[in-house]
Amino acid sequence: MKVELRKWNKKYKYELKDICNKIDRKYLSNRIPNPYKAEDVIWWLDYLDYVEKMKEAMESSELLLLMEKFVKQ
Repeated sequence: MKVELRKWNKKYKYELKDICNKIDRKYLSNRIPNPYKAEDVIWWLDYLDYVEKMKEAMESSELLLLMEKFVKQ
């Protein structure tokens, strides 16, 4: 069996939406929307992109420039 790990992206938004709608919620916080919609997936993936950019910026000393761009949006 071949297993391939891939980074989530917007191409998989419907698969991620389906997974989140089928999860057992009794052990999860109520912050996960129910029902989980495609817009929720887009928001989550955009948030993850932002966090990754923040990490990269901190590592490369560009944090202030990135924060200025975010505030202007």
